[in-house]
Amino acid sequence: MSTASAPLATPIGDQAKASLASLPAPDWHPVATVQYDSLWRHAIDSVNPDAVRRALDSGNYGHVEMVMGYPDFGWTEADFAEFAEKGYTIARITQRDPGDARSCSVGDYEPGAMTKLGLRGFIITRNGFRPGTATGYASFNNLASMGQALTGLDYWAFCALWPNYPTAAEVEHIRAQLRPGATLAAIQYRNVALADIDLTVVIDPRWHRS
Repeated sequence: MSTASAPLATPIGDQAKASLASLPAPDWHPVATVQYDSLWRHAIDSVNPDAVRRALDSGNYGHVEMVMGYPDFGWTEADFAEFAEKGYTIARITQRDPGDARSCSVGDYEPGAMTKLGLRGFIITRNGFRPGTATGYASFNNLASMGQALTGLDYWAFCALWPNYPTAAEVEHIRAQLRPGATLAAIQYRNVALADIDLTVVIDPRWHRS
């Protein structure tokens, strides 16, 4: 992952989805055209806190309730506090072994980020510090590898499946790939490259409720 503007993961290839390069930079599907569970929440993330500010200030992401950022890449406590004061639920993502398990709840497992050993240690340490909050992030293609690394552990799974808003069938397909102990928390479904942000739908209402 580039520390400048790259997203968390590469889009899934085996479902013949359009490449990101061919996509426009949509702001948001009109609510009337999207069928989603009423319990789902929506989140935004970027390695650049200013990109999140610009996106939210644009008025195009009024549906967003949650902001996720990266202490590893320059997000400060002041950045997180700013969004929290505006009423957004906050989550912190770490990409570097061994991961700051006291500050961050999400460990990013992908090439160039956390290793299997690093992620496993992070999940164990995070659950010891704050039980029931440890989360592993992986692309759909890496879910099996992440599950193998976390065998025997309880954790939330945060999956990337680009580039469209997930259907109920896709949600169930992702759940079917999870190993015992994993619970699907959220799906990152799009990178808006021109805005330098990623968009996520939070599937489980218990994940980062506050």
